[in-house]
Amino acid sequence: MKKLLQVLFIVVFLFVAGCDAETSKENEVKEFVTEYKTKQHTIEDPSNMPTGLEIIERIKPYLSEEEYEKLLVNRGLDYIPKVATNISASVEVQDVELTKTEDNEDGTTDYDFVLELKFYNEDFSEVVTKEGQLTIQEENGYKVTRDWEKPTQFEQDAISKKTKQ
Repeated sequence: MKKLLQVLFIVVFLFVAGCDAETSKENEVKEFVTEYKTKQHTIEDPSNMPTGLEIIERIKPYLSEEEYEKLLVNRGLDYIPKVATNISASVEVQDVELTKTEDNEDGTTDYDFVLELKFYNEDFSEVVTKEGQLTIQEENGYKVTRDWEKPTQFEQDAISKKTKQ
């Protein structure tokens, strides 16, 4: 009986230790993604709007080489600055929720995320919920290998506002 209790204690201890390691990794990934998304979306001064290329350079340390090259070719980060310009607003990340969806055979991990972005100026403040997906590799630190965000209705309205004027 005493031997059984010792074995049971060891199994429970290893389970708890494994859970702590997984929770620690999840916290590291969330911190990484929060930093990345904050660098990507923060616009402090709408009168001095960063270009898509400036944003790409700001987030370069978070990206795999392939993702960085893809963004350069596609000029993929002009969207939020266009929205902010059209409504003369600053932008800040309020919150990031991250959900692990799949461990891939190539060693990368897929995540779904939900961002809360605050668009604001002296006349208004709007918190917008934005969904997306990320793939992250963990090789000498974390790197984003894929990043996709679903445009929100708020952003689409802000973009079309400018084209209608």
